[in-house]
Amino acid sequence: MFYCLYVFRENIYYIEQEDVIVIFENEGKQLTIFDIVSKKDFCIEDILNKITTKDTSVVHFYFTPDDKNFDCQSTTFKGSETLFIRTKGKIEFPREFKHPLTLQA
Repeated sequence: MFYCLYVFRENIYYIEQEDVIVIFENEGKQLTIFDIVSKKDFCIEDILNKITTKDTSVVHFYFTPDDKNFDCQSTTFKGSETLFIRTKGKIEFPREFKHPLTLQA
């Protein structure tokens, strides 16, 4: 939460109709979504319809969306962040995925 509250404090929005918190930045034709936080499943298309403008032509997700019905083009992100995972049992992760920047300490 430290990273989220201090780095993104001007970019945190609550969308009441969807009951989600969206951390994003809209600059010109580009919308950058850093994280979407919700207690329930949501439709990314519904959220995009509420936060994009008529000028938005590109949307960048800084995480891997888990909406199975959302079709998007993905590219490999090469960052310096490290994700540590400790599990009990056998959990398989996708070969490629990006955790949200808001999970950083």
